[in-house]
Amino acid sequence: MSLIDRLRAPSSRLSPTLSSRRRRSYWRPSLEGLEDRLVLSQAVAALHAPAQVHVLVTKTAQSSVAITVSGMNVTGVTQGAKSGVLNVAGSLTLSILGQEVTTPFSGTLTQGRNSRSSTTLNLNLQPIHFSTQGLNVDTGAIDLRLTATPRGGTLGRLLGSLGGSTTPSAAQMNATLNSAQLLGGLDSALGRVPTKLVSATPANGATSPVVNMALGPVNVKRLGLNVQLSKGANKPVPARLTATSGGGLLGGLFFSSITGGNKRALAAQINNLLREISAMQFP
Repeated sequence: MSLIDRLRAPSSRLSPTLSSRRRRSYWRPSLEGLEDRLVLSQAVAALHAPAQVHVLVTKTAQSSVAITVSGMNVTGVTQGAKSGVLNVAGSLTLSILGQEVTTPFSGTLTQGRNSRSSTTLNLNLQPIHFSTQGLNVDTGAIDLRLTATPRGGTLGRLLGSLGGSTTPSAAQMNATLNSAQLLGGLDSALGRVPTKLVSATPANGATSPVVNMALGPVNVKRLGLNVQLSKGANKPVPARLTATSGGGLLGGLFFSSITGGNKRALAAQINNLLREISAMQFP
């Protein structure tokens, strides 16, 4: 009997215990959100192909993704509504899965009363969308917060130098934020962003696999600098991977790697894929 025939079978033919167990394993529809969804896709139902089930990945299926910040470009600094709070705007360049992208940001710089007081730079990055070698990556908005504790170490003193009663210019901020020391501290903090695999749908013919992940949150201290990355309120950043059929090497790798199976098999396939992509280098 096919999976669809089982789902259509009258419940009176099943014992209460067996019926309940089957419903929990194969059919749990919900519209409350991606994490709560475990349903058959339309294509799967039509083809009677159980391997195409949209699978919610286990809580323990975690990996990591390296994020490297290569530069920040502050283009505007204006006085905020509150004293000691400045509005900033510009762009940030980072590398994720080996691909360098630049995304706009807006944010605030909350200055300490002097260079020895805590100063906080909060950057709200726009969602990231890019395609490389047939692989498509889409993330939600990202909140990057840097808090300086000058007495805690070199990096804290560096960011803390933007505090005080005077308003730093965009050039002054860029000189501080793009120093080799500060960027190195960010790379150290974001070198292994915890990545939870939320769900995965294998390829179906020319239809791309879909992998949904949650990046972070990150809360790491380095030499007086507290680095936090989230979508806000210390929640993980949603990210989605898809591929374009025939689009290139990474797209082909994505199609061939996500082949289906149970939760554990899918988690292993995705972890291996992330490792392979991260290890590749493209011009």
